[in-house]
Amino acid sequence: MVFNLWLIPLSFFTILIILAIILALVTLVFVSQSPKLTLDSTPYECGVMPFSMSTLSTHVHFYVVSVVFLIFDVELVATLPIITSSLLEKDWLSIWLLIPLILTLGLLLELHYGSLDWKC
Repeated sequence: MVFNLWLIPLSFFTILIILAIILALVTLVFVSQSPKLTLDSTPYECGVMPFSMSTLSTHVHFYVVSVVFLIFDVELVATLPIITSSLLEKDWLSIWLLIPLILTLGLLLELHYGSLDWKC
């Protein structure tokens, strides 16, 4: 009896297709029997029924202050190694003085436009 080599992949893929069909049918059986809940769109709060919407609108000024803080924090992290390693070199000194100057001008511009004022 001659055994053909193409029967091995064909039987493997046939078994995979049959298994996929069986798993799809089992999934459909279990999904169709699940009860419909009215609280599907609400967030889960440790088993407690929510009293109100948990997503409140956040004022835009919180985002502006956080972005300004992030910019100055990155500037501080970027300039501290420059201060400790090469403070007296002319090239690094000019860059070290230029970056805070640009950031300070940007901060003054934000203050002038009133972006950081807490007006509601």
